[in-house]
Amino acid sequence: MGTALYSDRRDAGRRLAARAERWRHEAPVVLALPRGGVPVAVEVARALAAPLDVLVVRRVGPPGNRVGGVAEGGLAVIDHDRARTLGLTADELSEMRRRAAEAADADANRFRGGAAPLEVVGRTVVIVDDGVCTGASAVAAAHTARHRGAARVVVALPAAQATVLARLGAEVDEVVCVEVAPIAAPYARNAAVSDAAIASALESSGPGSDPRLRVPEAARGMIALATDSALVRGTLDGMGFATLQIVGAGVQDIVAAVASVRDQPAAEHLGLGIFGLGATAETALAAAAACGATAVVAAGGRPDHAPALSSVPALLLIAGGEDRAGLRLARAVGGQLDPGIGQVAVVAGATRDFHEPGALDQVAHLAGAWFARVLKTGVA
Repeated sequence: MGTALYSDRRDAGRRLAARAERWRHEAPVVLALPRGGVPVAVEVARALAAPLDVLVVRRVGPPGNRVGGVAEGGLAVIDHDRARTLGLTADELSEMRRRAAEAADADANRFRGGAAPLEVVGRTVVIVDDGVCTGASAVAAAHTARHRGAARVVVALPAAQATVLARLGAEVDEVVCVEVAPIAAPYARNAAVSDAAIASALESSGPGSDPRLRVPEAARGMIALATDSALVRGTLDGMGFATLQIVGAGVQDIVAAVASVRDQPAAEHLGLGIFGLGATAETALAAAAACGATAVVAAGGRPDHAPALSSVPALLLIAGGEDRAGLRLARAVGGQLDPGIGQVAVVAGATRDFHEPGALDQVAHLAGAWFARVLKTGVA
């Protein structure tokens, strides 16, 4: 029995989301294959700031002897050779298809609460599952997306075998898979995904939700990220923080984004930290007072250009050990602050942009440890 690839489906989703970032400019729609694909797809949809829906596919065949799948709406993918090998008659196969199609439609209606599927005409559709066996479900889903008018269909998976990926590649425009391996049990924690969890995922991704915001259960605080780094965000997510990603933002953009999510019950009472990287480090510092931030982490950049450093309750400056000028500057600025308020951390061997292998990962973990120490649940 091999070692699990992921701690759980959320972990798989975050890693898959990092591969999916390149589709963001296509304004895609993410379609999850229930049940297991839903928690994976939630992370992908958040990373892409994309709407999320389900696309239900039911298996066709006797228990343990699958011969295909039928999607909601009735489109089916059937391995007729396998059906004949199993001795299924045409009438038996037709009845199995009928029952599977009815079940798929009933599931879809229940998961969506009676609402119509999301419109995909002319859109890029990203189909997400938690893994595939034969690929029949993903192919049936892809055919359904095409039938509904999708302009481009992509399949995104945390793990699959090479032979299955080859089959999928012949059916869709693009396939992305994080781990190409014959792993029987990719998840260390493989909890069942309930109807309530699926409905909640669709509701939280629906109209009125903010796709920039992720809030885990019992969040330790909320971090506004003035960076598009999926690695930094994934690390802070994994450490139990709510994250609000504000890409390419100025000071007023950060202030407005934070204000817009403070009305959401999940975020209104969370202590606030701000993270800036490189050119956005001084932006994060400048926005801190206006946002009511409790803590700021500025990695790289020019913290001396930011006004009113003394107004930041807790400040961590991170510099690369090989960025001599940046390190001197960080130490000079940090030296002006009370030791209980400002500190400097150094990433050995890193230059100003932290592009060296493992450098940005260290930055993310230093930031998470600092926020964990100084943030408190509840806005001061």
